[in-house]
Order: sequence, then C-alpha cells, then structure tokens
Amino acid sequence: MSYLLRYSLWLSNMQDSLFQINRQQWAVGASTGNTEVQKRVIGWRIETTAGHWGKPLDDLANCMAMPRFPESDIERYRDTFDAEFEELRWKDPREYVVNRLEEVAFYKEPLGNPRYVHPEYNGLIGTKNLIEHWATYCQPKRVTLVGVNVSHDDLCAQYENNAMRHAAEAPHHARAAAALPLPDEAGQYRPAAEAHEQESRPKAMLDKPDMNEETITAVGVLVPGADANVKDYAAALVYREVLDIAVQDGARWDRQATHSGLRGFYRPFSGAGLAGYTIRNAPTAAIQQTKDALAQLKNVAISADAVAAAQKRAKVRFYSERLETNRDYADTLAAAVSAAGKFQAPSEVLAAIGSVGKGDVDKVHAGAWKQAPCMFSTGHTCDFPSLRHLNVKA
Repeated sequence: MSYLLRYSLWLSNMQDSLFQINRQQWAVGASTGNTEVQKRVIGWRIETTAGHWGKPLDDLANCMAMPRFPESDIERYRDTFDAEFEELRWKDPREYVVNRLEEVAFYKEPLGNPRYVHPEYNGLIGTKNLIEHWATYCQPKRVTLVGVNVSHDDLCAQYENNAMRHAAEAPHHARAAAALPLPDEAGQYRPAAEAHEQESRPKAMLDKPDMNEETITAVGVLVPGADANVKDYAAALVYREVLDIAVQDGARWDRQATHSGLRGFYRPFSGAGLAGYTIRNAPTAAIQQTKDALAQLKNVAISADAVAAAQKRAKVRFYSERLETNRDYADTLAAAVSAAGKFQAPSEVLAAIGSVGKGDVDKVHAGAWKQAPCMFSTGHTCDFPSLRHLNVKA
C-alpha cells in the first residue's frame, strides 16, 4: 500500500482534481515524481524554476492534508503496476532478482515487503484501506520537508501557512492505528533462505530469436545499513567495490546493462543491508558462475591496494547515485533528516569513505559470514542447485 500511496497521493485532493493539479504544474513549468529511499522513506518531488515553487508546493501540501483516493484512479493504476512488475523482470532482470532477494532474505515489515505491487496483491487495495494507511503513516510529525536551492525560512513558511493545514488533531489521524516502529532489521534476516522462479524467458519475452535460455541469480549476505553508523555504512560501500574489483567488473552505473557474468551489488536499508553478486548467463554457465560467486563472496581478497582503489570508486558511485542531480540530493537529504539520531550529511559519508581502512572492510566481511547467504534465481531454474546442494554454510 505504501507503493500505491507514492502514486495516488499526488493524484488529487478534496480541492483539485488530477487535471487541475497537472494544469497548475504545467503552467509554471514544474515536473513532479515520487521516490522511495532505503525502504523506509517514501516521498514526492517537485522540480521547477526558482521563482515558481510556491504553488506546486501548495498543491502537494493539500494532497498531504486532504487527499482523495477515487476508486477510478486506483483501478487505472492496477494495470500500471502489473506492467511495471513485468517490465522490470524483462528489461532489467539483475535489478529484479535483487528486489526479489530482499523478500526472500528478510521477513515482516518493512524489509520483507516488495518494492512494487505483486500481481496477487493488486486487487486487495481499495479506497478504504488506502485512506487508513495514509492516516496512519502520513501524520504531520512524520512529514519531512526538504528543499534544494530554496531558502529554508521561505520553504517552511510556505508549507506552514498553506490554507489547508495538515492537522494531527483531525479525526482520521486521531483514530488511525499506531504506526509500526522501526524494527531490528538485522534480526529480520533469514539465513540460507532461497527461492527459484522457473520461466522460459525466450517464450515470455519473444525477443530471443534463437530461443536461448538464460538464468539470472542474486546471492547476498547481511551487511550494515545506511543509518545506524556512518563509519559502518562507508565500510559497506567500500566492501561492495572490493567485490566488484575481485571479479574485474568495471566501475559502471548503467542499470540496464545486459552483459553476462558477475556484478556486485549493495542494497542499503536503514539498519541493515544486502551485498553480493548478481549472475546472468546461459543455464549451465550460470550454475558454475553462481558457485564461483559464492566462493568469491566468502573468500574475497581484501588487500590494502584493493581497499584504496575501492575507496575512490565508492566516492564516485555515491556521488553519482546520491548527489549528482537535485532529485538525488533531495532524496539523500530527506533520508538523512528523517533518520533516527544525528543528521548524517552527505559530506560526512564522503569523509567516512576516505577514512575506511582494511580493518573496517574485514569487519564487514566477517560480520557478513556469521550467517549463511541467501539466494534468488529466475529464468531457467529447473536444474539449478539449492544452497543445500551447494553445501553453503556460514
């Protein structure tokens, strides 16, 4: 429901329809979008010129304070969600298997929840339970406001003085169920959990004229998240680069890359994270590469030279993925501001990456292998071995 909320909260409010909101956005050249950060924060972005952000922010504030979730709009998004689920599996299977690995490796909310709407859940969401979900989680005390290239005082004044005030005392918020506390994410990890999804991709995708089968797999271990400790987070960022260096994967950030072989990943959450490899290849080759990936993951060489090179790569990747554009920077600030404890500025993360030593990366690696890894695979998996058959242990 949080995923649907990302889309539907910006659709309309009790004052304006979707058409009216869109027309007002277009009139000032604004663009809008939604986001999710570290599986803990969902949000909505506005991008516009410096002098025209007031009205778009008012529209968003009205949607936050008095949304309208018409069943007709929700129904319209059901097809969108089904299409997104299918397209991710077809177009970017490496991203898809990491998403599914999250569901396998963790349980309960929020880690065990998918980052999209599964087809089997699509019909369960309606206006009534969406309003209840919004009333629980979108309370004023839980709202974080972030602006890039905007005066702090002006931003706060615009939001607080909006005609439709977002009141915690409103009946819908007062009657709402208590929001779930942030759980012990590392305690939700399920060692040696796995799942395999059989699919003939040539038949499903219709874009492989030679009908070549392929298998895509993700194997991962538990590592630190992004909020608990900036030094541990920085060490996990460097650890991911050490994994890539070990398999000689170039420092590339093209998510749509289709090349075969191994590629490292690190998916940070709030208090925990997953790091490991994705494998994409013909079925027989994928089996051998999965064995290689698990062996490499357990016995990766963490030398001082590798750590020094990984530090530079980690800084570039962090800047590229989290800071380079205004939208990325706003997401990073929103997650940092709403995190429990001390505000974690991006400059602190970059400085922490620069201070990571071999001992810090060794600590992440040792902690990762206190428990067995997890695995998810899709494509041709009929004869794909399980972790038990591979004799994988902590």
